[in-house]
Amino acid sequence: MTEIERMQYARQYLRAMAKGIHPIRKTPVSETDLVRDPHIVNCLNYVSDILLACIQERQAVQQSPQPAKPEPPAAQPVPSPAPAAEEHRSQEQAAPRSAKSLALLTDEQKAAFLYSDEPIALRAVMQEINRYHHVNQTARLSEKSVRRWLRSVGILEQADGRDTVTDAGREIGLITAPHRTPNGTADSHVIKYDRNAQQFLVDNLDAILAYQDSFFLTDEQLAQLTIAPERSVSEIAGELNRFCDENGTSKLKTTRITEWLCAQGILEQIGTNKRPTEQGAALGITERERTSERDGRTFMQTFYNEEAQKYIFAHLDDILG
Repeated sequence: MTEIERMQYARQYLRAMAKGIHPIRKTPVSETDLVRDPHIVNCLNYVSDILLACIQERQAVQQSPQPAKPEPPAAQPVPSPAPAAEEHRSQEQAAPRSAKSLALLTDEQKAAFLYSDEPIALRAVMQEINRYHHVNQTARLSEKSVRRWLRSVGILEQADGRDTVTDAGREIGLITAPHRTPNGTADSHVIKYDRNAQQFLVDNLDAILAYQDSFFLTDEQLAQLTIAPERSVSEIAGELNRFCDENGTSKLKTTRITEWLCAQGILEQIGTNKRPTEQGAALGITERERTSERDGRTFMQTFYNEEAQKYIFAHLDDILG
């Protein structure tokens, strides 16, 4: 995670708390909670604005052109590269930045965005947003991520497992319309977005994109995590990541887990490997020599018993923090 991404992640937490949303569980907090106090809300918004200014400043520095390299001395002319090398160099210079470092839409694309004057479903809005992702070399934004973000800011809420529009959602232009089957009967309802609601989504794309990248599990999903007699860290991450499609989030990387364990003194970096310390061994982390089926080489692999898995799951908030 880059420094800018860390600041965006922190700002996301601040904004959630300022809106009365639990930043981990993504649910409204009690009316008597400390973060509901107007003075605390003002402080949270103030720090959030400072973080935004820092983010924009750093992004501007990253996007500014780099100083030109000095010409080589005339006495030591540099030979022209071979055509293949020159082509490789051009490809390196043109290599795109990470998709996370790019905006989903440029200012020009936002200005040319094709809004519908008629209310349309979220899928239609997303098709217009995502039609630039090949040009901008960014990841597609998922509908699940947008709906999850809308719930986090109080525009949508869930009832009986379905999204419903809140009063705040109706104010910005979300409407509930009957969904008609091919034979003309209305068997359900669909949420549609008028022009103002479409504009709201486009204006908040950066916040939605930052929210999409944040991994989380609900309390219900945490309760569904299974414990195996023994797992590798990749298998532990796989168990955690099986809810990513449902939640519309990016996957939790194994390095996020092992780096946190190193910070706690449970693992230690030895060469290129992270190996259990005495504290890790006491927790139930072991390592064994394995042989690669592909090339026959031997290597040490770390395994986590039931207690070690429970420890990681219990400290998930700390790992994500």
